[in-house]
Amino acid sequence: MTKRLIIFVVIVVSLFLMQTKVGTSAGSERIENVRFEQRGNLVYIFYDLIGDEKEYKVSLRLSSDGGRSFPAKDAAGKDIILKSLSGDIGEGITPRRDKEIVWDALKDVESLSGDNFVFEVVTPKTEVRRPKPEVRREKRGMVYIPAGEFIMGSNDYDNDEKPEHKVHLSAYYIDKYEVTNSQYKECVSAGKCKKPYDTKY
Repeated sequence: MTKRLIIFVVIVVSLFLMQTKVGTSAGSERIENVRFEQRGNLVYIFYDLIGDEKEYKVSLRLSSDGGRSFPAKDAAGKDIILKSLSGDIGEGITPRRDKEIVWDALKDVESLSGDNFVFEVVTPKTEVRRPKPEVRREKRGMVYIPAGEFIMGSNDYDNDEKPEHKVHLSAYYIDKYEVTNSQYKECVSAGKCKKPYDTKY
């Protein structure tokens, strides 16, 4: 039987995690900017891990009912246990932005489809406070730009370009092609965009 993976819409919950107090000292960490990307049968989960410790233990859970219960259930009602995971998962995970977990989904489940999934990135000994889920729908006509760094400014030219410094950009989506005049006109007609000024050019 052919295995199938179809994830139409995944609700991604960014968890803000606060480490429990130990003695008179308290450390804190937080997981932010949780998002996902599906490439074929692989699901990539990205997140930012921010904290004061050198290393953390990170785990991943999946819900199929919008985060009301874990773990997710398959079509037969059995628990979906995420085993086929790689990347920034498990012990010894250092704090950094744009951490990446890869889930080879069809190794853990025969098929997967639905519109109410929630990924939860957690660390142990934490108290979880869940914000309102954010729905991220498929971004048609857009391409994914991974996170990266570049050097901005110059020490060799005008003062307003100094100092030369490193800039970090988080991952983002961008239109694959420029917006055409007709597309922008539709946006203006829909009341979502402002009519451009007449620059006489």
